[in-house]
Amino acid sequence: MRLGILTFHHGFNYGGFLQVYALQEYLTSLGCDVQVINYANRRHLRRKMRNIMRLNHPLRFLKEVKRMMVFVKAHRTYLDCTERLRSCSDISKLGFDAVVLGSDEIWNFNNMMFGYDPCYFGTGFKAGRIIAYAASFGPRNLHERPPEQVSLALSCLDAISVRDYNSQVFVNRLTGRDAPLVADPTFLVDFEEKLPARQPGPYAILYGGDLEPRVFTKIRAYTRAHRLKLIALGYPHPGCDMTLESMTPFQFLGWLKNARIVFTGMFHGSVFSILYRRPFVFWMNAYRKNKVDHMFKRIGIHRVVSTEDEFDCIVNQEIDYETVFSEIGNYINESKEYIQNAIF
Repeated sequence: MRLGILTFHHGFNYGGFLQVYALQEYLTSLGCDVQVINYANRRHLRRKMRNIMRLNHPLRFLKEVKRMMVFVKAHRTYLDCTERLRSCSDISKLGFDAVVLGSDEIWNFNNMMFGYDPCYFGTGFKAGRIIAYAASFGPRNLHERPPEQVSLALSCLDAISVRDYNSQVFVNRLTGRDAPLVADPTFLVDFEEKLPARQPGPYAILYGGDLEPRVFTKIRAYTRAHRLKLIALGYPHPGCDMTLESMTPFQFLGWLKNARIVFTGMFHGSVFSILYRRPFVFWMNAYRKNKVDHMFKRIGIHRVVSTEDEFDCIVNQEIDYETVFSEIGNYINESKEYIQNAIF
């Protein structure tokens, strides 16, 4: 069976790369011939390049270009992509038995980078079946009205699943369909053989922006008290001991796996902290609240810090990963059952 994956595979983002790589590898393990559909909204690509070109600081510009080239190499090395497609309708010519939409926030119809693109809703091309796996509306809420075509597009999908409760409610309100909640693709595969040798330690990881200064003060005090080097991963922070920006996606995982503790405000930062059984603290922000709420509740994780007053309580709580992984096992099995039934 020939399967195509349609998602945001072309970004320079660790979570974005790892989710499409994981879905590709899992579908391949089922005996399918899998390709990542090399389509991108032209407006998205233009704005992404424009943001890079607008960097006024020469050193910052060079670092961003270096980071971009690392991801371009990773895309070419690890993703089996189709030829670059100029339009959504070109997908029809590839003759896929099924196209899987997702994961990630492909249904974020007000995203400032790419806006509304009907292709990610399964409109504008033909395939044997069109399936949504772990798709998300991201930070969009029910008071925001999506384009009128969205309801019809979602109603026409052959199978539909979502990654978070907010997206489940969206689908139900727009179509009357009950979309099952499934795990992000990064839960479905083991990355172990791709990881580099153990990183030197001891150290803590800071991954993500939008961090309240008072929370960072707490993080800095904690790492100094425990004699941990604080490493900013992916996103620079002036208060850290070290910044790593241009590593490969699998080097990124290696640094997370071997950290003593992870401080993050990113969805996949929390996912990989959990998968590698790391102590972690998640600082909540409005953009990611919809993404993480269901996952944390489903597997019984309580690690969210909204203010500096909550920090000491959360950082000193041990995580019962034996109980957590018992629930993760159920979560993964349900997700695999969904995708197999949807495809076959």
